[in-house]
Amino acid sequence: MVALLCAVIFTSFVAVSAEKPTATKQDASDEPEVELHRSIVELTPDGENTLESIRHSERPWLVEFYAPWCGYCKSFTPVYNVVAGRLNGKVNVARYDGSTQKAHKLGLKLGVIGFPTLRVIYNDRYYTFPDSKSDPESIIKFAEGGFKAKKVKSKQLPSLVYSEGDSDKSEEKPTGLNYAQAFDTWLKATKEYIEKPTLLKRTELAFLVTGFVVGSLFAGFVYMFMTFLSLIMRPKSASPPASKKDD
Repeated sequence: MVALLCAVIFTSFVAVSAEKPTATKQDASDEPEVELHRSIVELTPDGENTLESIRHSERPWLVEFYAPWCGYCKSFTPVYNVVAGRLNGKVNVARYDGSTQKAHKLGLKLGVIGFPTLRVIYNDRYYTFPDSKSDPESIIKFAEGGFKAKKVKSKQLPSLVYSEGDSDKSEEKPTGLNYAQAFDTWLKATKEYIEKPTLLKRTELAFLVTGFVVGSLFAGFVYMFMTFLSLIMRPKSASPPASKKDD
């Protein structure tokens, strides 16, 4: 019983002490935005600067697909600024907000399923930068011509013109998976996870730990009690009769 009481008190103390910094933690959305390098172009699904408008450019385009709420994208911005400064005048550098419904539909055509993602668009093809690398030197080397290597994945550019009519037709289909809606749901769920990284509140986690400890101690106590009862209630075996000695 003493061990049980100590476990409950210790778990409650951890829960209370862990709850304090959570209440004063600043939201990720309140962090100051890093200013972009002046040479970085913002691409949009429609308008003047679009993905479709750069497919036949004389210079390669390095494009970062990002989302405004993405914490990894914010951490990557200083690196991308360095890349833009080094590539200025040699390779066009751009960003594309893929979090809107229009934007992510076009991003999916280029195999973009997460943020941040880098693609080089050149000569009517797009080239995939490996996600395992994020240092400026690797990105610069890739954008300056490394994307032409045979081992680099590349595909023919599909049509990157957003069409409301095509979107409406796809939504009218009674069967099949609506990829735009599924991706939008995934984006919202990812945003909620980034803003609230703990799926369970500290107090809820403390209750789970306390319940596990109490249950384990109670189960052990019941086991020892039943073992003790079985020992004291076990019928005593009759002792064999003493043999008589011969006179």
